[in-house]
Amino acid sequence: MLCCDNLAVAPDIITRMDKIEESLSVLTADFNLQTFDIWTESGRSATEQADFKDALIKFYKRKSIFTNQIRCMASGVYQNKDLVIASHIWKQCKHGVDSKNARNGLLLLRDYEV
Repeated sequence: MLCCDNLAVAPDIITRMDKIEESLSVLTADFNLQTFDIWTESGRSATEQADFKDALIKFYKRKSIFTNQIRCMASGVYQNKDLVIASHIWKQCKHGVDSKNARNGLLLLRDYEV
């Protein structure tokens, strides 16, 4: 039984919790968390990243017609190209996503990317 004073838990609740933990272990055993981990390195070369950035600029028409600056998609601010980065929405190793497609990216000021 549950008790307010010492938070003792009934044995049947502990048994049910153990079964839930066991079921979760079975369900997640084959699940590759690195596929969804946004903090791991993508493995893209500098050339591939530059090509992706150029594709985004062209696809979304983010280059200023008056200057050589690029417009951030979050703030709308124009900045030098080296201060704007091409950020993937779904990282490159995500299966089933064409990560090199310009629709999978955003042009963000370097300070905005997480």
